[in-house]
Amino acid sequence: MTVDELLKQVDIVELISEKVELKRVGSQYRGLCPFHREKTPSFYVSPDLGVYHCFGCGASGNAITFVMETEGLSYREAVEYLARKFNIPFEWEKKREKKEGDLYDIMDLAHNFFVERLKSHPPALNYLHERGVKDEFILRFQIGYAPPDGDVLTKYLISKGVGVDKLIQLGLTRRTEDGRFLDFFRGRIMFPVFSHDGRFVLGFSGRILGEGEPKYLNSPDSPIFKKGEVLFGFNLARRAIVRKRSAILVEGQMDVIAMHQMGHENTIASLGTAITPEALKRLKRIADTLYILYDSDNAGLKAAHRAMNVAVSLGFTVYIVLLDKGSDPADYMREGRHIDNIEKNGYNITDFYRMFYDRVKTVEGRGRVLKSFMETVNLMPDPVMRQLYIKEFADSIGISADLLETYSVTPKTPSRYTEREDRVLDETYALWAIYRSGEHSDKLREIDERVFRSTVTVELFRAMLRGDLEDRIKEDEKLASLSVLLESRRETFEKVVEDVLHSWLVRSYEMKYAQLSEEEKEKYLALIYELKRRKK
Repeated sequence: MTVDELLKQVDIVELISEKVELKRVGSQYRGLCPFHREKTPSFYVSPDLGVYHCFGCGASGNAITFVMETEGLSYREAVEYLARKFNIPFEWEKKREKKEGDLYDIMDLAHNFFVERLKSHPPALNYLHERGVKDEFILRFQIGYAPPDGDVLTKYLISKGVGVDKLIQLGLTRRTEDGRFLDFFRGRIMFPVFSHDGRFVLGFSGRILGEGEPKYLNSPDSPIFKKGEVLFGFNLARRAIVRKRSAILVEGQMDVIAMHQMGHENTIASLGTAITPEALKRLKRIADTLYILYDSDNAGLKAAHRAMNVAVSLGFTVYIVLLDKGSDPADYMREGRHIDNIEKNGYNITDFYRMFYDRVKTVEGRGRVLKSFMETVNLMPDPVMRQLYIKEFADSIGISADLLETYSVTPKTPSRYTEREDRVLDETYALWAIYRSGEHSDKLREIDERVFRSTVTVELFRAMLRGDLEDRIKEDEKLASLSVLLESRRETFEKVVEDVLHSWLVRSYEMKYAQLSEEEKEKYLALIYELKRRKK
């Protein structure tokens, strides 16, 4: 069975109705969009086409994309999720599934081995209890124990018919210089790292029991495990994150367990390394806000700053939460204390930098804080939010926003055009490129002129539709000069034509949608979805 055949058997209305209250409108269904806040429903679902589209925020897709966005799953995971949910027999291409399936099965054997060893090793259980971990959460996180013996796991897995080459490949076994095979993890509390849907164990993070280094040891990267792309606890936190549209990022596995035990079930952690864009991109599908709760010592604050910059660059609203200096969530759990009001106690970007600005008493030190603030703000993809944060911080320290912007680490390039003129020129150039391409002239008549922001572009557009553009250029000196400038960029026409044309057509169809009959709506919803699919 192909994925397209699977989609034909999925009831998209039933799927989406679990998260959105839908009402039938003609042949379609309508409800409040789950991807942005709105009071008037603009989210439409077409059971005949098997697609959805929001006329408020532009979210669009099929059952697979809906599951990916609302559950935080990969494409492959979303397909398998749908197959299970609707009891549809489905298998991926045999060769690939067999290869990966073998590796997942081996990791499952290793995980079960560790879980059983924890039950029979009181010192490991006592350690967890002393740290405040309840039995319920030992089971929930499926924690295990790796014995200190040199090769007990390796021998066990070989006895199950697993080749030693695969054990090395998965980071369960290592070869010594004298040719012996030893367990990679020995004498450690074992935290399994699950796939984001919780179906597979991908790797492990082991905390040494007693003294020794390294304190934490993670599985090396393997064909099924990429440390920088996985978030610990995501499989258990996913539903809470979807519900709250926010996540709490902490530093370690024990911190995640502590936060879940306190009721903060939307908590996750990176794996022993600085948080990466790859890890947070998956999170961004289901969360808008990220609370960063790291240690309040200097090392923790530096790590929080790095994590903040990564999150900001992806469009998250970020808050930094500071605990008592020298304490982390695991300490609170061990001492029987509780962390409350995460949302109320977070420092937004302005407050976070203002705290450092006030601590520093020298002019040079404050200058460095300002530069660091601008470095963070310039990472924001939304220009409006950039300006709002700059103004808020500038007002808080009593200087002008324009002056603060001079501290930008990426200073503006001098230009003969203002920022507004640049936007007008880009828009006009895109229209000119479509017109001069020739092959898309029929599509111009489907564009609604309200998509344009500039009266100059509207004037050009109307002349194109009337067919008298060439005459207007001869009569108008300014228009003639503009056409020369636009034509000088001809070598890049092809790069912008299809992308911009698709965007304008989608916006035009969305503007026309409310005035259409039910039959026409079905047609335009199909056009919008097809344009968005092609653009992706």
